[in-house]
Parts: sequence; C-alpha cells; structure tokens
Amino acid sequence: SRDVNKYVKTTPQHVKAAKQLVSKGVELKPGDIISYVKVTTPVGVKPVQLARIDEIDADKYIGHIRTTFEQVLDALGIEFDEIIGVTTLDLFAKH
Repeated sequence: SRDVNKYVKTTPQHVKAAKQLVSKGVELKPGDIISYVKVTTPVGVKPVQLARIDEIDADKYIGHIRTTFEQVLDALGIEFDEIIGVTTLDLFAKH
C-alpha cells in the first residue's frame, strides 16, 4: 500500500519481490498485488514471474503445511508423516 522505497527499517517479503520486479523494469504503484514464492536463493523470495521451478524452496512450504496440519491431525491421533507416507505409497502403486 506504499511505495517500495519507503520501506527502510525492515523489508517484507512482498516488498523484496516488488523491488526485484522494479529492477527488471516493471512499473509498480502502491496497492499493486505482488505474487511471490519462497526460493532457496539468499534473498529468500522471488516474484512468480521471475522464479524458476528449481529455485522454489519446497521444504519451506512443506514446513508450513506440516505445522498447520499437525495441530489438526494430532487431535485425530494421526501423524503427519503417516499422511505423507500414504500419499507417496499411493502414487507409487499407481505407476
């Protein structure tokens, strides 16, 4: 909701992504929606337009999913790793 250059103390992830777009010549204005993904590069994020599939930090996303689902699954007496294992085995069996 503000100009990307107005962030000086901390730089939120969407602003880091926006600055990358600006450096590539993309014109942005306050209020523009910036879609980004977490990547394994030192900056940690990239706008979806610039990210390559091999840069995406899948472990970060799995960690977020794990944290979210463990709370629900724990109440059901199910381990997150069991869910991942079942999914992997199901996919393996289909091929």
